[in-house]
Amino acid sequence: MGFSDRLLDPLWKRGIAVVGSAVDKHLAKSVEKRQASGGDEKDIDLAFVIIFFSSIAILVALYGLVQYTLRHVVTTLALIETPASSVAVTVAEHDDEEANVKLSDKEAEAQAFLGNSLPKLTVVVSKPITSKIRTTIKHITSQAGWTARWRGMGYAMVYGFSVSSLAQFVGAVVPNFPGAPIIGNLLIALLAAPVHMIWTHATIALPGKSWRARWAPATFASYKALAVPALVYEGVQLLVLYMAICMGTLLGLDASASDSDKTQSMAWLAVRGVGVLLLLAAAGVFVILPAHTQLVRVEASMLPDDEDTIVPFDRTFGGKVVPKLLGGSGAIGFMDAWRSFNREARIRVVKLYMKIFAISTVLMFLFVHVLALEVYFFGKDSVDGVLLRVQQHTMPANV
Repeated sequence: MGFSDRLLDPLWKRGIAVVGSAVDKHLAKSVEKRQASGGDEKDIDLAFVIIFFSSIAILVALYGLVQYTLRHVVTTLALIETPASSVAVTVAEHDDEEANVKLSDKEAEAQAFLGNSLPKLTVVVSKPITSKIRTTIKHITSQAGWTARWRGMGYAMVYGFSVSSLAQFVGAVVPNFPGAPIIGNLLIALLAAPVHMIWTHATIALPGKSWRARWAPATFASYKALAVPALVYEGVQLLVLYMAICMGTLLGLDASASDSDKTQSMAWLAVRGVGVLLLLAAAGVFVILPAHTQLVRVEASMLPDDEDTIVPFDRTFGGKVVPKLLGGSGAIGFMDAWRSFNREARIRVVKLYMKIFAISTVLMFLFVHVLALEVYFFGKDSVDGVLLRVQQHTMPANV
């Protein structure tokens, strides 16, 4: 993934803050108009409330399932796939013009032995399965059933619970000092690295291994192999996150700013917002993508020998991995994990990220308009009351 869920969380929170500010202003104007007209507060239509919030729950669940399939399953498989190659043998017939060409002694001997035809060997590299989202989903569902779209989701829940529990523990143990949140996040990433590896293995491996068999105790060798990629991946996410927040603050994109502080035009504000988005996109491609690729490929290299992957995968990484039976670590090194990821694979993954971004944008656009249409057709008179009642019960009063 170009951006992890934890990297996007603060951006979502800032977006929600903008929406919350707009809702506050809208409610204030609605209440003023209602009081000025002498109207009474209208009852909230219960059917509209049920339909509206049920739609939100359904759309959020649907969006989450699609995002898990695209941003985790398809992306993880794309990061490890090694396109399969085969050797094609063809027989080339020589025409009269080619017969007049003087042959070497070895070629003449081969032609005399084989007659008027010589075999031609051609190495054919098959098209990667993960080059298209549709072919990827079709392949994994044919191998592991229709639920393969969400393979590893149970392990994802365990990983999320582990990170949450470790965050509470680290927050209680680590003293409060400048830089403590950064150190805490790095420590959590290190401690939860084996759980993340098991999640990756459940995603890339063919079905067959039981849930209990995967949860083997983490060894020192596992922590040693996962420490650097896990810390680097977490570190670059924090770096890009704080950089984006600082850039947004310096460029005047603070959602909490009042109208009197926003003296510049909306056009210039949009230009600055696009600049921050481009900065995040560049950081995702050139900073976060390599770190995420290294982490996933190191984890994939530690897949047990008795398991096969659901997509073609070169366990030797072009001869860079020494098996444990021969005295090696059995895992690829941190830098070799990126070097073995060739240019064609990098371009393929970047294109995949662009497709995922486009699909996510379209889905969000459609979902917002579905909710807007429900409000327009079913809650014309009660929408202000719904928003006001929700704000009174879920938001703390502004002092």
